[in-house]
Amino acid sequence: MCPAIAQKLRARVQQEFEIAKTSLTINPAFLELWRHNLFVASADNPFIIGYTPESSYASIVFECIFKTILEHHGRPILVVSEKALHVNYQNHPDVFIFSIFDADCDPMSNPGCPEMIAHYMDQYLLPVDSSSKLMMISGEAIDTQALDDRVPLLSSVSSVTRTQHVYLPVVSISFAERLQHIPLDLLTPAPPDPISRRFCAYLYARCERPHRERMFDLLNALEPVDALGICAGSSRPPDKAYKASRYFKWFNDEAIASYQRYKFVVAFENSAEPGYVTEKLANPLLAGSIPIYLGNSTTASELFNPDSYIDCGRFGKLEECAEFVVRVHNSPELYAKMRNAPPIRNMTAFTEAFSWHPSVPSRGLADKVAKMLFLNTSK
Repeated sequence: MCPAIAQKLRARVQQEFEIAKTSLTINPAFLELWRHNLFVASADNPFIIGYTPESSYASIVFECIFKTILEHHGRPILVVSEKALHVNYQNHPDVFIFSIFDADCDPMSNPGCPEMIAHYMDQYLLPVDSSSKLMMISGEAIDTQALDDRVPLLSSVSSVTRTQHVYLPVVSISFAERLQHIPLDLLTPAPPDPISRRFCAYLYARCERPHRERMFDLLNALEPVDALGICAGSSRPPDKAYKASRYFKWFNDEAIASYQRYKFVVAFENSAEPGYVTEKLANPLLAGSIPIYLGNSTTASELFNPDSYIDCGRFGKLEECAEFVVRVHNSPELYAKMRNAPPIRNMTAFTEAFSWHPSVPSRGLADKVAKMLFLNTSK
């Protein structure tokens, strides 16, 4: 392309970028890599980070992390899908990221899982003439003990006995799947409470979780609970006609919009593994609702203020937790105290968990990933 034309195109895109940035309608994480490539990077050969389809949910996290790690080089940074990597870049990435979900790896002994891992190791890690770095991301509480020690792991559980491991909670990654909220919104006061808030919302698509379904039944026997998804305890069979919003790209924004009509939200995790805390706790808090939580109590309370949610794990039985929820529901004083409690109290834990996001002034996660992958971060 003619340099003059290329410069005009770049200037035009820079103008469009500034318009998008000043509109304040776009999550700044989506703009971070664009800002670097449009205003900082030279026309030199780019750094290329590739990722598999099952890793795409965290692609914005990858953009922000590697922009922070590599920006001092002044070169363009491209974070591209595996397909684009093959078609446009001769399958020679600087870093390649695959997911534990690229095969049925729950458990990792399942047929196809070891073969998938070996395939990516053979492509990017083992060839003597390859300079590519390889990393696996695991966004669920799946046992990764069988993963080859040579493969660095970005994991959503903290109880991992590996040298090459960086912890990144699911709730943090969830801010790469939002249009309307950033982590700092967890630090702001709860939105005004409409007088017409209903009692409790229950939004789930996987009905084989007995504790969740049991909690719906217990609460529903005391006060009517609105089932907003496929599952509804024993009150009715799973509603297969309902399309699970979990598979909608911006399902977090949709969930928050729904929760804003409710005082309480059932927020039961899929696992109680140490470190495993997800959007299930953050979304009700962002909606100004009180989460009814069950997961790893220690992990949740290290990041979130336990005064801002009801932790069923602190009760002897689910029945006792359900009775306490109704007690808070019927007490304006208890409800107001809990609803107005700040969701975040431990700013050190907050900064560490969300340090990849450009709204949080820290490069903590980027430095950990760079160290794990032996990437040069010095100027």
